[in-house]
Amino acid sequence: MVDTYADDGVSGTIPLHERPEGRRLLEDAKAGKFDTVLVYKLDRLGRSLLVIVDAHDRLAQAGASLRSATEPVDTSTASGRLIFQMLASFAEYERETIRERTRAGLHRAYRGGRHMGAVPYGYRADEHGRLEIVPEEAEVVREVVSNAAGGATL
Repeated sequence: MVDTYADDGVSGTIPLHERPEGRRLLEDAKAGKFDTVLVYKLDRLGRSLLVIVDAHDRLAQAGASLRSATEPVDTSTASGRLIFQMLASFAEYERETIRERTRAGLHRAYRGGRHMGAVPYGYRADEHGRLEIVPEEAEVVREVVSNAAGGATL
């Protein structure tokens, strides 16, 4: 093992060569420091088919193959490349399915009168997530709007 390359907190939707550690990984591959990249799971490399295939292609150009610790992926063989392409497609499908379900859940909550996210000043959320006006804060909001409408500045 040469090194560990972890782009913690960086979205898997960003291409490998645009991530700090991904860029370092590709540079080390080009420098011949290793000939195989081991990932825990293929979707750790990227969240879309294009990002994963691009990472694979860039690693291949640098002379490195790709292996997964938990999946039968070894891109140094024809069958490994086939499985790689199928798993990359599944990773993208899973991401899109999660996105659709999340969006549907948020819409369902909004239709049910629930507020999601930060509660704006002048309101509080009740035990069901519905917004209630806070009279004292609402008065401050009215005063600010009135002053702004009247041309007052800070």
